[in-house]
Amino acid sequence: MNKDAVERRQHPRHEVQLPVLFNGDREGSGTIQDLSVNGSLIVSPTQVETGDHLSLWLYLPQEAVPILIEGAEVRWSAGERFGVCFLTLQPHEQIRLFQYLKP
Repeated sequence: MNKDAVERRQHPRHEVQLPVLFNGDREGSGTIQDLSVNGSLIVSPTQVETGDHLSLWLYLPQEAVPILIEGAEVRWSAGERFGVCFLTLQPHEQIRLFQYLKP
């Protein structure tokens, strides 16, 4: 990840280890290793390409229902790691994400 990309971020990233499922242009599963209200870093054996569009199911600890991120775009990909930007997130899902990330 280059320094310019980190400096452009509007929201802080939080280090996490959360399971995620995804489908859309690619289908697979992985682990979210860092998370903000508008994007995340995912580690997965599924190869994705920059520009792929995905739906994500993010599993939070102690919650039976995952957060659904209906629209995410792959912004970069390197080996088993890729970054996504959240494009479509319903208001109730956004509230759940904000609550999880608040200090």
